[in-house]
Amino acid sequence: MHTKHYLLLLYLLPLLPATYLHADTMGNANPINQKTQVSKDLKRYTAFGEFSDIKAFLISAIEERGIKINNTSYIGKMLQRTGEDVGDARPIYKNAEAIEFCSATLSRDMMQANPHNIVFCPYTILIYEMADDPGTTYLSYRRPFYQDDGENHNALSKVDELLSSIIEEVVE
Repeated sequence: MHTKHYLLLLYLLPLLPATYLHADTMGNANPINQKTQVSKDLKRYTAFGEFSDIKAFLISAIEERGIKINNTSYIGKMLQRTGEDVGDARPIYKNAEAIEFCSATLSRDMMQANPHNIVFCPYTILIYEMADDPGTTYLSYRRPFYQDDGENHNALSKVDELLSSIIEEVVE
């Protein structure tokens, strides 16, 4: 772990009691099965606490794996800024961002298995808080589509596992 991660953790540790994180059960009958697969293409988790704290945990979980964040898209700010232009300025999100990154190893494996898998890169985890439900933050990602059961499936499964493990580290 890098020095800046230790400093971030030292800063965030006092905030832990105020931040309650868990995976979204979305009405699952079995509360032990906290991970929710909304569809075969999407996973969504829920965290309760300050958006900025949860985002800091997410960034740390990505960077601890030696992965560099390529870009952050400020989706909520864009929607707020353009609302009047499209005739509806009602706020949807209090905060909404897309964190984009890649793993050089997993991306290479994924594209060697099928060069058309470039569509799955960069990987994106969305973190957002609804305007009408502050304090509840969602972490979601689109799952890579498994096109077959061979090398391609294995490569995409590893990407899916990476994204899931990053979020699970945040919500545990």
